[in-house]
Amino acid sequence: MSLVIASANQIYVFDTAKNDWHTPLWSWTKSNWGGPTDVRMRQDVHGKQFVVAGGSSTVLVVDYPDGQLILDAAAQSSIHSAELLPDGVVVGAAPHGTVDDGRGTAGALTMHRQHLVHAGTQLADWHDRLLDAHGVLWDETTQTLWAVGRQGTGPQTAGGSGLLRKYAWHGYAADPPLTISDEFTVPTDPRPLDQISDHFRAFPGWYESPHDIAPIPGSRDFLVTTDVKVVAFNVANGTFYEAPAEIAALFEVKGLGIHPQSQQITLLRHDQPNGDYSSDHIEFYRPTGSRTVGWKEFYKARWVDNDPTWTATFIGGTSGSLSQVDAAVLGRNRTPWFFGGDRYLELDWTHGTRNGYATPIKDAWPGLPTEMHSDLDAVILGTNNGNPRFFKGDWYAECDLKTGKLVGRVRKISEVWPGLKGLGYRVDTALMGPDGDPRFFREDKYVQCRWGDGALVDDVRTIAHVWPGMPSEMHSDLNAAFMGRDGDPRFIKKSAYAQCTWGSGKWVEGPLDLFAVWPGLRT
Repeated sequence: MSLVIASANQIYVFDTAKNDWHTPLWSWTKSNWGGPTDVRMRQDVHGKQFVVAGGSSTVLVVDYPDGQLILDAAAQSSIHSAELLPDGVVVGAAPHGTVDDGRGTAGALTMHRQHLVHAGTQLADWHDRLLDAHGVLWDETTQTLWAVGRQGTGPQTAGGSGLLRKYAWHGYAADPPLTISDEFTVPTDPRPLDQISDHFRAFPGWYESPHDIAPIPGSRDFLVTTDVKVVAFNVANGTFYEAPAEIAALFEVKGLGIHPQSQQITLLRHDQPNGDYSSDHIEFYRPTGSRTVGWKEFYKARWVDNDPTWTATFIGGTSGSLSQVDAAVLGRNRTPWFFGGDRYLELDWTHGTRNGYATPIKDAWPGLPTEMHSDLDAVILGTNNGNPRFFKGDWYAECDLKTGKLVGRVRKISEVWPGLKGLGYRVDTALMGPDGDPRFFREDKYVQCRWGDGALVDDVRTIAHVWPGMPSEMHSDLNAAFMGRDGDPRFIKKSAYAQCTWGSGKWVEGPLDLFAVWPGLRT
């Protein structure tokens, strides 16, 4: 059994069966990062694992064990808890948030629609006011998000109490994606913390608040920790009850977990006499034990293993690169989508870096038939509805932009694009012109077809004739082509990359190294 641990400026994974923790199984750090205040392990449908971490003003997703930074979503305030939702978006709890609903700024839940998987369109981020928001937990069984915070005007003011909030999940593209479906009052002590225990003398005037949520494997219950205790919550009847006796009276439990197989409890609490927000040891119960590593930097600890009835297994695939590009298109969110082999990858237009990771085509576009799960010839977006159209051999398919499901049936190219007769009803690549008509390339030939009926516009011409500025070595057998944000087409042949001016076909730049212009294809 292994633990994933948030430290002062790093993330560690330790094997609990090993006595020596001076050498972790795995560690990761990010330069110029304030360090994690939450960390947990999540996975995709293929079992590939990811570390989700919240800290400073960011939510990170890191490929485990490869260590590649998959997602770095900026937040407006320090994140104390972060979770990965089914659609590959992240949500964070920011206790001091910047949400202002007319009552002044307060803590908040923030969902970042910068995504790990294909999203189709760029959507605004979501947030919801939640005072002193500290913990989040995804409930896969009911497709809801649980969050803890505090009622009242602030954690340093009297008259409030702990708050457990339940959010219904509607999907990343919904507006709003999350809505409050229920609320429950967490039983908290009305006295200031320094009147409850001398441990809190460094925090005069503060009041008890919830901190973390952890599922109880094999049940529909979970634990909620506060400054002064741990309580259990029954999801079925919406009531709180006493936590296991070993941990019920523990104060300052910032992070805990129950192993889904062994049922052993691990927790980390900030029990330093100076009130420091860290600890030098991790505690275990059932059986009881403790592990001290030698530095006072631990902030949260959780088991690497998850209970699948609680945590989301989001649709995605293993991270990786594209060694080849078979097709490309400028997506509706104005970022280029690349297809190579059996993978799909979206890149940032400005920097050429990844927006996510290489996803199997069959996962990003589940409606495609098996025969089209790899080695595509071309992809274009329809001008009528923005749905992508896929070409392979003499077959053609349309998928829904948002769901990836097949629209209609798979058809022969000759049925839909009769104007491609001069190309033998096969293409090497294609791109959409600014007039809404697609252009098709095969070997050294080029044609324009009319959108709507697929009829030929003008005659079959050579690539060299229409695009005279293109380097001669790219006058045939192109791998991919797509329109840029500036309205100029880009052409790809193996690792060569060139840009020409639309209309005149003059050379703009190229041939260049494809992987230098778009480094995210390989790094």
